[in-house]
Amino acid sequence: MKYEDHCKESNRILGKLHVEVHQWLDAFAGSRSYGMKHRKKRHHLKGIEEVRELFGDEAAIAARIHIISDLKEDG
Repeated sequence: MKYEDHCKESNRILGKLHVEVHQWLDAFAGSRSYGMKHRKKRHHLKGIEEVRELFGDEAAIAARIHIISDLKEDG
């Protein structure tokens, strides 16, 4: 799912874009070292808890939604 789509989904479900969450989760996306394998870095429970520490409880919900959406997209 594209960054913009994650923001729209957060806004639709939570009433806030949570831009910082989606940027943080996908910070390694497109890098030469990771590419689509960037999800190994932060798309997991520990990543959600790091988001909670950095941005708060609602942000952790946004992170969970982001990760689930990406997993659904992957099949």
